[in-house]
Amino acid sequence: MPIGTVVQIGTNNGRDHVRDLCRTSAPEAVYLVEPFSIHVPEIQRQYDGIANVTIDTIAITPTHQESVRLFYTEEDGPEDNANKSYQVASIIPTHIVKHDYDPRLFKSVVVPATTLNEYFASHSLTDIDYLFLDIEGIDFEVLRTIDFSTYTIRHLQIEHLHLNSSDLNAFMQSQGYTSTPGIDWHGFDTMFVRELIHPQ
Repeated sequence: MPIGTVVQIGTNNGRDHVRDLCRTSAPEAVYLVEPFSIHVPEIQRQYDGIANVTIDTIAITPTHQESVRLFYTEEDGPEDNANKSYQVASIIPTHIVKHDYDPRLFKSVVVPATTLNEYFASHSLTDIDYLFLDIEGIDFEVLRTIDFSTYTIRHLQIEHLHLNSSDLNAFMQSQGYTSTPGIDWHGFDTMFVRELIHPQ
């Protein structure tokens, strides 16, 4: 069954559950955000044949910044390695350290940045069926900046692997959401669903 708008923050190489959802559900529009531009050719291959796909190479940050430094390590790449694709590239170097990578080998690149609310506004997005957040170290900080009074988000999936589940669930409940299992392949994410009340 077709769905409306899908937004993914942290697309990596596009070989994931969001691509599968888009292939089977034919969304009206898809917005993919991936700050590491090395992934763009593979994202384009993965989404070939899916209509109305926008790819933005920009970092999403909790506070307004024109640009930000993105850290990565070749131990987590390169793209032509089938098992490693810079999955933990982050604006927070300590997040990469958590994955047992040697900080002496870190590299970095400066990328453009924006907040999530600014990103939504730049594309005139106010009604979103699915929002996927996987922002490598700043997921909860970005989540808490969303203006839920302006943006209607029916399904919001977030990687919970490095988060305090009590704080996450309490915050989402305060915004009118209930938790369900995520649709990611590895079980690292939680899907939050908001039941919209329609006037009689």
